[in-house]
Amino acid sequence: MVKVNNFHLVELFHGKTWAFKDLPLATVGQFLQYFLSKRKKNMTLLVGTSGDTGSAAIESVRSMENIDIVVMLPKGMCTKIQELQMTTVLDNNVHTFVVEGSSDDIDVIVKKCLTDSNYVAQHSLGSISSINWARIMGQVVHFFYGYLKLCENVGQTIQFVVPTGAMGHVTGKSF
Repeated sequence: MVKVNNFHLVELFHGKTWAFKDLPLATVGQFLQYFLSKRKKNMTLLVGTSGDTGSAAIESVRSMENIDIVVMLPKGMCTKIQELQMTTVLDNNVHTFVVEGSSDDIDVIVKKCLTDSNYVAQHSLGSISSINWARIMGQVVHFFYGYLKLCENVGQTIQFVVPTGAMGHVTGKSF
């Protein structure tokens, strides 16, 4: 945490991909691998991304034996760094596709697959993106950390300002 004028900034960009999602997704990836290996099962994770979710999701599960990840990113709509973070990974369990349309278009495809319970069961599907509740639980830690670092007394009130795109991080604050 750093102080700038009268503000304290919780720096959440120190992970492998420089995304605030690195810590929570890494945690989810480790839990998934642990439980899948205990059960001797495999899972395929579907991820639609506009950039940072995809690269953070890939980093969280790359080289894991029981997990394959399929990441779809919109052609020409991610930063060059984000695109390279996703498309240059050579691990056998990582499958990245650049597709036409926006990230919203990709979300329609992913949600359609994941809301069909028979299809999910038949293909052992899941997700590790914003629609995975475990990721949101991991993000709640950021707010507790910031609160505990700043407050001298429990019960003290502070305000969080969360710059965000699709509201993925701010939802962690609502719990």
